[in-house]
Parts: sequence; C-alpha cells; structure tokens
Amino acid sequence: MTIEKLMEVYVERGKKERLRDEFAMAALTGLLAKYGLGEAEPESMAADSYAYADAMLRAREVKP
Repeated sequence: MTIEKLMEVYVERGKKERLRDEFAMAALTGLLAKYGLGEAEPESMAADSYAYADAMLRAREVKP
C-alpha cells in the first residue's frame, strides 16, 4: 500500500470517528433532555449514546 493510500484510509477513518462522536453527542443530548441528569448512570447513558451513533452510521450505509 502506498503512503498516499494509507493516508487516505487514515483520514477517512478519522472522519468516520468524528462523525460517530457527533452522532453520540446528539443522542446524549436527547437522552439527557428526556431523562435528566439523575435518572440513569452516566456510563449507561454514554454506552446508549454510542449505540445510537453506531445505528445511525449503519443507516447511512443503506442505499435508498
């Protein structure tokens, strides 16, 4: 693999990870709005947020 291709893969992976984090932040905002700060454990809410983010990423791969 050439260095150019390796860098392309690295950049694309970084974009996907940032998008995943952005989706998780959006999901966490919604969960906090619904349940508030004291209703659930932070670790549980964080895990749920990333589960929603992963689902959103999978949904983006489906072609209409």
